[in-house]
Amino acid sequence: MSQEKVDERVTPYLEAASRRDVAAMLQWWRNAFNRRDLDAVLAVTPPEYEMHWRPEVPDFGGAVFRGPDGVRQVWRRLNADWDDFRLESFELIAEGDLAVAGYRQSARIPESDLRVEAQHFAVIKLRADGRIVEVHIHADRREALEAAGLRE
Repeated sequence: MSQEKVDERVTPYLEAASRRDVAAMLQWWRNAFNRRDLDAVLAVTPPEYEMHWRPEVPDFGGAVFRGPDGVRQVWRRLNADWDDFRLESFELIAEGDLAVAGYRQSARIPESDLRVEAQHFAVIKLRADGRIVEVHIHADRREALEAAGLRE
């Protein structure tokens, strides 16, 4: 894929980041993920990016994935273990450089009609230019809000 096409797909994220429009940024991430646009996701992933998974999640429990290589690793593992992996946002609380986002994930077990669904809350940290640099996945809304130091 040409760099020009990737740049075109990334522009809405970068514009949202410059406005610190967390809702638009997360919608962009979700849409890019759901359409499996790894090139676009990698184009907006800063080297210092970290994703921290909650301890009880099978296969990922307690793992930390760093930078673009970490994103590739998560992507490979999800695509190897699941079919039709999807994300759907349902809540966002943002304040300053932190946000808590509630989302549902669903996926189909390969070679099966069985779907697995889960609900998570991500604590998201932004850097000065508005781009996402850190994500901590939590099971519980109250736990995520407390970790972020945010209130309802």
